[in-house]
Amino acid sequence: MITGRVYDSKTNEGIWNANIFLSDASGKITAQAIGTTSWFDGSYSLDTKGVSSGYITCSIQGYARRTFPLNSFTGQQHFAMTQTAVDLPPVEIIEKPITWIDKNKYLLLGGITFLSALVAWYHNRHNKNRK
Repeated sequence: MITGRVYDSKTNEGIWNANIFLSDASGKITAQAIGTTSWFDGSYSLDTKGVSSGYITCSIQGYARRTFPLNSFTGQQHFAMTQTAVDLPPVEIIEKPITWIDKNKYLLLGGITFLSALVAWYHNRHNKNRK
């Protein structure tokens, strides 16, 4: 059993819902698929019964992944996570006027939805009156 805490290295605040799992040296999950998530305070416990070698990894979006060998600690492993920036490509908004066909397509879809609901209502009411 491995226990520990996942926390932000700058603020020392616990990180909730971080993924802690057994992995290979590169931090990829192993075929054993043993893992857990951290609690609200950042604490976690991972049952490693029968596992004597490998690595343990912690990952969560917005932070750099951390991986340690299982033999580098005894029963407890804390993860001080460092925030990483995610570079996203710029978003370009292009003005596109709605054409007459687009307007009528949406009106047609709305009309079909309304008629379907009307038929279902009528069918349900008609069947109730038959009983």
